Amino acid sequence: MLVYGLLALGINKQLDLQTALTEIGRIVAAKQGWYENRHKVQIIFIYGVVALALFSSLILAFFARNAPFPTLFALIGIVCLISFVVIRASSFHRVDLYIDSVFYGVRMNWIMEMGGIFIVIVGARWRLHVH
Repeated sequence: MLVYGLLALGINKQLDLQTALTEIGRIVAAKQGWYENRHKVQIIFIYGVVALALFSSLILAFFARNAPFPTLFALIGIVCLISFVVIRASSFHRVDLYIDSVFYGVRMNWIMEMGGIFIVIVGARWRLHVH
């Protein structure tokens, strides 16, 4: 199941689907006459993404409750990626302070995204060697 989620994130990363979704939202808002009130819709969208991320994390925690430590380690990476997606979703709406910050010369969005993927890879490789 995790593989499908990571595959979807990879496809999104390559096709930049979130930018297309944002542009479609702007066009629809302008055509339907509610562009001036788009901030309410943006807030609802952000809450929806946060709720989906929390729900996904709870599902992961439930299914992994008896998993070996390497699997739990990989899930830490998944939680990092989910957090990154939530922050990216909100950054479309000018909440960029955290994600654009720099830590020792490296942007936080890169640390979160690549760090999460790295943790998943390490956990998966570790799990292969445990069994």
